[in-house]
Amino acid sequence: MRTLRWFVGGSLSKASEGLNGAGMGEQHRLDQDGTPVALRLYMSVAPRGSPTVLDILDDGVCLFTYRPQMDADGLYKEVTVFAETGKARIAKASIVTLSLYSEGSKGAGRDLTVELDLE
Repeated sequence: MRTLRWFVGGSLSKASEGLNGAGMGEQHRLDQDGTPVALRLYMSVAPRGSPTVLDILDDGVCLFTYRPQMDADGLYKEVTVFAETGKARIAKASIVTLSLYSEGSKGAGRDLTVELDLE
């Protein structure tokens, strides 16, 4: 098992350049095939109002049927359901990126850590 990690420090509202699939944080190029088995989201300050919605992209294609989100007032979330077409397989040399799809309506939250486990 290996883990891909992203960290976006500070307020996510200041990370708006990552909105709409542009990507934010480090890009990971896989050195071998992998199957996602779990995604964990951590924040030091929770979003307020509406949830903060994220996306993990494999060469620009979403790994999820429903994008993962950190619910309002939440600090931790684990996701284990990926695309409904079966287990998503990420091929060697794919580029995996994190994207901020929408931020909380009354505050986006701070200090986001994302961990994607692959087997």
